[in-house]
Amino acid sequence: MAYRNAQQATIEEAGDYDDADYEQYIEDDEYVEDEDDEDDDESDEDDEEFDGQIEEVEEDSEEEEAQSLPNRAAGTQPGATAWSGIATLPEPTQRSFHELLQQLKKDNRHNMTVLLLGKSMMGKTSTANSLFNESVAPILSYQQETMRPQMFKRTAAGFELSVIDTPGLLEGDSVNTVTLNAIAQFLKDKQVDVVLYLDRLDFYRVEKTDKEIMTAITNTLGPKLWRNTIIGLTHGKAIPPQGFFTDRQEDYVESRVSTLRKAMHAAGAKKDASLPIAFIENSSHCAVNSAGEKVIGPNKDRRWLPELMAQIVSVAQSVPAYKYDSSVSKKRNPNKRRRWLIPLLLVAQLALKVS
Repeated sequence: MAYRNAQQATIEEAGDYDDADYEQYIEDDEYVEDEDDEDDDESDEDDEEFDGQIEEVEEDSEEEEAQSLPNRAAGTQPGATAWSGIATLPEPTQRSFHELLQQLKKDNRHNMTVLLLGKSMMGKTSTANSLFNESVAPILSYQQETMRPQMFKRTAAGFELSVIDTPGLLEGDSVNTVTLNAIAQFLKDKQVDVVLYLDRLDFYRVEKTDKEIMTAITNTLGPKLWRNTIIGLTHGKAIPPQGFFTDRQEDYVESRVSTLRKAMHAAGAKKDASLPIAFIENSSHCAVNSAGEKVIGPNKDRRWLPELMAQIVSVAQSVPAYKYDSSVSKKRNPNKRRRWLIPLLLVAQLALKVS
């Protein structure tokens, strides 16, 4: 199946998915904006007014600290915010999470940081909330967007998971360089184990602005970031179409995955960036199994949240952590190259005028 094969790291050639095929897909499986979710989102909006400054958010709640996993309370570090949401996950998902975190602890890893990147309305904040199974970040209304990078931390059984939520990388029809530079500044003293680059599964082409965003990421944050990147495909705020991930959508999914990978490699991702795929469905309309887990796939048998966490842990274990290097940004940014020549040129121009 395409949605299984797409998660393989190798880059495969795929034919272009033409407009006629996509229009047929839309006719067969129309999707609409999730009005119910928007109503829920508006009720969850935070009254806090952002001041635009970069800020690391570490929420301390006495009530949350009092809660702990069954028989695991001793694992929560003093002063840390307990990851209470993991205890309310469906039992199979909770068990999968604990097994994955134990894998990291066996490697003497007691923390992991995930960075979320992408355009607005791709589901970055919703994905952060799904990973924690808590409303750690407010879901803003359609017109609003996270205004600064924010880090959320939770600790369970002696392990700390950090997720960095970021603003959208597109402003109008151009790359939001202010946001990218703010993200770079925010990452100066941090290590990132995994990058989740989110995009829509139901967008059938990579636009010019998408390519510009990917190039800007390479120029600002450096090409090494792509080694730690997982491509997360979502439906954003749209209701997932009925019957999606069926056999007849196989070519569509393969093409979408292939074009995104090709664009990222063209934008500067090196050959060692495998760019695995994760399918993400945050919508409350997502199907659930008998255990209450959100599931996708033709047979509704793929538990996307444990699969996503497994992908994250796999990348964290197999790839060195990413560290922001400002010197790489200066070398790759055409506006910052050879700036030392400017004073010399000015002196030369003055000398010519005098002579």
